[in-house]
Amino acid sequence: MALIIRISNRTARLLRRAWIPKGTHGNTHAYAQDTPVGSLPLSATSLPAGFPVGQAPLTAEELATLEHKVFEPARLRERERLHEAREQQLDPQRRLTAAVALLQEAIPLTVERPLPARRLAELADVVTVLQNTSSPSPSQDPLHRILVAIHDATTAVGQGCYGNRPVDMPLKTSEVNITWTGIRNALLGTGETNLMRALQRGGWVKVTDAGK
Repeated sequence: MALIIRISNRTARLLRRAWIPKGTHGNTHAYAQDTPVGSLPLSATSLPAGFPVGQAPLTAEELATLEHKVFEPARLRERERLHEAREQQLDPQRRLTAAVALLQEAIPLTVERPLPARRLAELADVVTVLQNTSSPSPSQDPLHRILVAIHDATTAVGQGCYGNRPVDMPLKTSEVNITWTGIRNALLGTGETNLMRALQRGGWVKVTDAGK
């Protein structure tokens, strides 16, 4: 006997299907006989107490089928629903989108009813706070600007902007080497004011034995 589950929009209808061999009841052909077990909402995540009513309890195999086809998908949908609800609750973009739409609706209305300066100042204060909490764009991010500058410098040096150091020019006193030493110290120097130390203090860069 097999458990058949017929899914509709909101319910799962359970049937027990038995195969009736030819000649069992004088029948000339074998056939399948379905016995209704009951219905469950598709939101069900476990077997209700007392189910099925007036029927033999579900077997382990039938419960496994029900778990796979009804209960587990219902749990997944519920997790997704809770996740989506939480995302909507925490998402500032949704509120800002609604706020911008209302502000745009308000613009033509201010022709006959100008806004007081106090209200405009409040709006400006809100925008300032939002700007302070937003992540910097790549063009504003100081590390990104450094990275871009390094790529540009690497390309320029590779293309020969400095050429080759003359053999008779001392390396340590050359302007290029002095500048490079300053860059290296600013990035990775042994003092406490280099970029690596600043990032380590903020927890953005791992502190190694060499960096202590």
